[in-house]
Amino acid sequence: MRRLKADTRQNLFLAIGIAVGIPAVIGFLTVLIGSSAGEIAGALGSVLGGIIGAGGAGLAVALTLSGERDEEKRKDEERQIQQINGVIAGIGFTRISSSHRRRQYNTAF
Repeated sequence: MRRLKADTRQNLFLAIGIAVGIPAVIGFLTVLIGSSAGEIAGALGSVLGGIIGAGGAGLAVALTLSGERDEEKRKDEERQIQQINGVIAGIGFTRISSSHRRRQYNTAF
């Protein structure tokens, strides 16, 4: 059975995110406790807007990368088709030239 290896770089980013995120959330909630209703609404609106913006940016990146992958795949398929057509044309040229030589010199190949 194959074992999965831990990616230490991703683990490091996760640890940094937890170390920064938990105190930030605690600080945010602490500040909201003594705030008025308008300040709370503004703060929650800002957080929600940030989440929506980050999600939109992530979606844009994902769609761009997907489009680039599809374009590269299409280009690779076109190159393969051109190579196949070149081989087919070479075989056809060889058959035509050998039949021409046979008729011209009246020899059997």
